[in-house]
Amino acid sequence: MSKFTPITPEVFNYLIQHQSNISKPHQELRNLSQTHRLGFMCTDPNQVSFMVLLAKLIRAEKIIEIGVFTGVTSLALAEALPKHGQLIACDNNLEFVNLGLAYWEAAGVKNKIDLRIKPALETLQELLDQGLENTFDLIYIDADKPSYIKYFDLAFKLIKKNGLILADNTLRAGQVADLNNQDNTVRHMRNFNTYIKNLAEDKNLNITFNLLPIGDGLMMVLKNEPL
Repeated sequence: MSKFTPITPEVFNYLIQHQSNISKPHQELRNLSQTHRLGFMCTDPNQVSFMVLLAKLIRAEKIIEIGVFTGVTSLALAEALPKHGQLIACDNNLEFVNLGLAYWEAAGVKNKIDLRIKPALETLQELLDQGLENTFDLIYIDADKPSYIKYFDLAFKLIKKNGLILADNTLRAGQVADLNNQDNTVRHMRNFNTYIKNLAEDKNLNITFNLLPIGDGLMMVLKNEPL
């Protein structure tokens, strides 16, 4: 028998109350971001807490974030990095990112964040061209949904063995399970999830994945050591 806990507002608040404390700049930037007209784009706080835990668990030193918005997740992940760590933050909208810069500074992590304002696909390819294949510990994808598979393919080349690739919004409020729902964004997420599943069945690859019901759905892919 399966077990399922509905995430009511009360349960959600309970979850938030029972996670690691966050810094004052992080909380202030989240509060600001949630008042923005596009505040729904801000990553779920419980999911951010989980990703910070993962980053610390794998002792991440090099992270790529694809899709920054106001930089709430960037700030949290940069705080999880050691002093010499680096987060490459990819976005093409400086207007949104500018909202978070002062908070990155206040948290003391601005020096860890390498902000790249250009299409993320270009940045990822540039990193590969610089010989940085198999060198990143964690890559987080939370950008335009039609490009998820392209982002993943480049990320898979950049991620090191035993590194993690995380992709947000992969449940799309549960709509991916309704095969009659042919909304474009829902279809892109459904296709991405199927793509990952098929990769895991490829004999030439060695990955472990799990689609987690955290936030709006978090796809987690581990690039295993060769068998």
